[in-house]
Formats: sequence, C-alpha cells, structure tokens
Amino acid sequence: MKEYSAKVPVYTTCSYLFNPDDFPYVYEYVSVYKNVIIGWDEDRDKRVLEFLRNIENDGHLLDLLAIQEHEASIALFWSCAPPDSYRVGDDKDMTDGDIFTIRTSETPMFEVI
Repeated sequence: MKEYSAKVPVYTTCSYLFNPDDFPYVYEYVSVYKNVIIGWDEDRDKRVLEFLRNIENDGHLLDLLAIQEHEASIALFWSCAPPDSYRVGDDKDMTDGDIFTIRTSETPMFEVI
C-alpha cells in the first residue's frame, strides 16, 4: 500500500500521512501543486489547477491537503475544518462555463508525523 504526505501551512511543523484509499474516486496519477496532493483520474482534467487557483485566491489554499476530480465532481481534504465556501453540494463555476460540484469536503483523521 502506498502512502503520500502533504505539508501543512508553513506555521506548523507537522505533516500528515494518509492512505490513498481515502480518495473517493479511482485515480491514475498523483502529483503535488503548491503542497496540495492531486489525485488525477484517467482524463487528467487541467481545470483542477484552475479550481486550486480559485481556492488560493479565496485565501484557503494553505489549509488544503488534497484534491481529486472525477466527472466534474470534486473531493477536498483539509487540514482543519472545511471553509464555509467549500461545502458538500456547492457548485463552483469554471471559466469555460462548466460547473464543478463538491462531493467531499472534510478533515479526515490523518496520522500526524
């Protein structure tokens, strides 16, 4: 079983380990963007990066540990309580006119290392 870690905001000194099975969707690839783990599905939808920039513009990127997109649904994993603006069921407009729906937005029980 693979394990991935993500650094949390620079004002803390811990990292989190979590099981890739915590992702709700099957993924093909994993990468890191600005210390956020991205679980990519088969189409590697680059709009995930736009979504992350929107989270950054909202001032919440430092709290985000991991993200995954599948068929216009987003799963978000936070190091603290999810922000009110990123609740399950919320729709987020993308610049191409499509909408991403937040299906998961939670703070899982990660192991602090």
